[in-house]
Amino acid sequence: MEGNQPAVIRARLAAMRSHLLMRLVGRPRRDLEEAGADGVSPADALVGLAAGDWAAARRLNPAIPGRTFQRVNRTIEEAVEQAHEARVSLLAAYALLAEPLAPDVAEIMGERAARDAAWSVRLGAESGDVGPARVLSSAMRAARKELLTVIALIPLTDRPELAPDLAPIAVTEAQLLAALTGQTSETCDSWPELWRGLHRTHHSLLEEVDRLTEPGLARRIGPVSLYGRLGRVAYSDIRLAALLRARL
Repeated sequence: MEGNQPAVIRARLAAMRSHLLMRLVGRPRRDLEEAGADGVSPADALVGLAAGDWAAARRLNPAIPGRTFQRVNRTIEEAVEQAHEARVSLLAAYALLAEPLAPDVAEIMGERAARDAAWSVRLGAESGDVGPARVLSSAMRAARKELLTVIALIPLTDRPELAPDLAPIAVTEAQLLAALTGQTSETCDSWPELWRGLHRTHHSLLEEVDRLTEPGLARRIGPVSLYGRLGRVAYSDIRLAALLRARL
């Protein structure tokens, strides 16, 4: 599949953002908001990426208004939100472009993906502690987005064959949602039910995560914290996305 096709470009952007946000999972708030030896905090980095995405969106669609991104004294929640808003604007501007795309469009989008990848390397591995809920939920959303953009590259008629791969993820999310809410896990006996349930349960689970405090995320479910179990869901999405990419 050609690397400059719109769906492929969207999938690469989703993957790089997913991998970047997973680097932030497991870091305590002070490590996310305080500057490191290079004078830049992860929150600063996210705001910088937001500014870059917004500028790229304006290059694709000059009608988008200008915006100033202030990096000083931003909480990690504010930084995550700004990064999300700017990426949504970039993808919306990209979606409006008519095909065939101008040669510089793939370059613009590729540069944004490369910036995410560079920061992933710069940030290094996560620490494994319990961090802010918004960082975790944002990473979970990004990981699911990565998975869905890869699935979008697979013909519709072939997607039911993914049921054995997706079913364990759906079951795990349903169990976690049940542990948080007391709701009974749904049974999905067909591909349409599995596909709808996967989206519905993920959305409900994220709503619950956003309501939790860090002490709530630290509580144990067996030998692993709730935070750890939720992080594993995101890793499962990322691993499956990589497996599906290898099959394409």
